[in-house]
Amino acid sequence: MRMTAPPRGVPGVGFSRLQFPLEIHLDGVPAPAVVLEQLIANVSAGPPGAGPQPLGKAVPQSSWFTWTIEHRRTETIVLELDLAGERLEALERLRAGGPLVFQFDLSLHVRRPVQAQPGVQSIWVDVHPGFERVQLPVNISDWAQVLNQLGYLDVLIVAVDLPFDAPNELREAVKLLREAHADLIAGRYTPAVRSCRLAMESVGTLTSTETAQSRIRKSFADNDESQKMNTGDRAELVRMAVRHFCHPAHHVGENRAPVVFNRHDTLFVLTAAAGVIWEAMGQLRTRA
Repeated sequence: MRMTAPPRGVPGVGFSRLQFPLEIHLDGVPAPAVVLEQLIANVSAGPPGAGPQPLGKAVPQSSWFTWTIEHRRTETIVLELDLAGERLEALERLRAGGPLVFQFDLSLHVRRPVQAQPGVQSIWVDVHPGFERVQLPVNISDWAQVLNQLGYLDVLIVAVDLPFDAPNELREAVKLLREAHADLIAGRYTPAVRSCRLAMESVGTLTSTETAQSRIRKSFADNDESQKMNTGDRAELVRMAVRHFCHPAHHVGENRAPVVFNRHDTLFVLTAAAGVIWEAMGQLRTRA
């Protein structure tokens, strides 16, 4: 048995369905035929090189059984695994932005005909269990397609443009933003927001002084003066706004509990922070 293609995602009401094509190779067996039935798979998954974690049970898409003939043949069935929303999100956290390996521990019943005595019709009474383990590696691109089919692409796979070869002055900020992006994909939203704040503080020491920041705040508060702000001032205003938005990630709220950010907050602030870094890089190159 082997998996023939990446999984496919089918959205449901309150759950997500993963479909896995399974190719079954049947050796030629002289008559009487052997019947295979009651196929089920215990499915586990995890990052490559790590121990797979139990995910659920997959069953054939429709009632399935087959039998052998005198020649080799192959048939393909589809195994279906249903995941509740929280289980899919837990799988995303386990994936941590990388590829996945699905493991299928397959079991079925093998029925062999037994002839009680010469001249008596064969009956199916000799039943044996059958087992096989199959693995399916799924790369990031194929998994992104599954999430797209499930309607999760905008939530769990996010592309944010960042400078590949940033100036030395911005490398720490870019590193922090890459960490924030990895946390976003892994579902670690509050740590991602913390990294964005640190990145904005790192950029702030390069783009403006406290005097300039005070002037920009006053200009923004004055409608006439705000119209006169240049692009650099506006970018600095965005940086200060992102830093202000991220501030609660380092503190507790009124109930003395940590402030928790969700994925929408994180995507919003990460995208804005990336724009600030691009603008800061442009300013540094202009000064050079």
